[in-house]
Amino acid sequence: MFIVWGTKVVRRVVGRRADYCQLCQGFQPATLIRVKLVNHVYYIPVNAGSLIGLEQTCETCGLRLEANDLGEYPQVSHDRHADVETLLEDTNPGARHRWAAHIAWDDALRAGTVTPANRAQTMTDTFVLANYLVEARTAHWNFDKLSSAACVLTLTCLLGGLWLGDSMGDRREDFKSTVVALTVGLALLTIVLFLRDGHRYTRRAVLPVLARALRPLKPTEEELSRLLQNLKSREMKIGKYLDAHQILEAMVQFD
Repeated sequence: MFIVWGTKVVRRVVGRRADYCQLCQGFQPATLIRVKLVNHVYYIPVNAGSLIGLEQTCETCGLRLEANDLGEYPQVSHDRHADVETLLEDTNPGARHRWAAHIAWDDALRAGTVTPANRAQTMTDTFVLANYLVEARTAHWNFDKLSSAACVLTLTCLLGGLWLGDSMGDRREDFKSTVVALTVGLALLTIVLFLRDGHRYTRRAVLPVLARALRPLKPTEEELSRLLQNLKSREMKIGKYLDAHQILEAMVQFD
């Protein structure tokens, strides 16, 4: 008898807290996740496992980063409706002091009082943070609403054709040929939509967050094009999925 066993990574929500999100450029509610390596039999955990670390996900932009500096048992809230001020007071009361220098830096960016070199580095750092969102999405296969709808339509066409085929009489063979052609076409469309999920997700979910973060920096199209090309050469997917014109158009919404 073949037994499937081994270890797997398990993520479990610990609770909510508030912290400063460098991509949102402000304090935001966050979900704290404990990551463990557990033994499994047929993918069912059989022990408590060993702690790998903690991850913190911003509930506003979705940015997930390591949070191992919080210790194994950080303060959290289990109130799903608590606002950011309540969460700060209950779970992270010293956050404003710890992030004071970064907050002052963001204020200087908005005021336009930083040096060109610092401004350029901040722009690069912002893209790198946004790229974490893209990489996290594309690390796994995903069906969004569009690709799911295409998949359902493909199956409906195939099953509907099989069901109706025998009732078509003399036209049965022509009908089946038509159904096969439509099914193949829809299947190809589904595959294309499935493979381009990362592009759509980046434009739908990441672009607005990135545009809002870049707005204080007032980048030019030339700067954005050069930076995107650099990111692309470093094999960062955000450099492949966005162009400068798209970013500038998205930034207009936050003027």
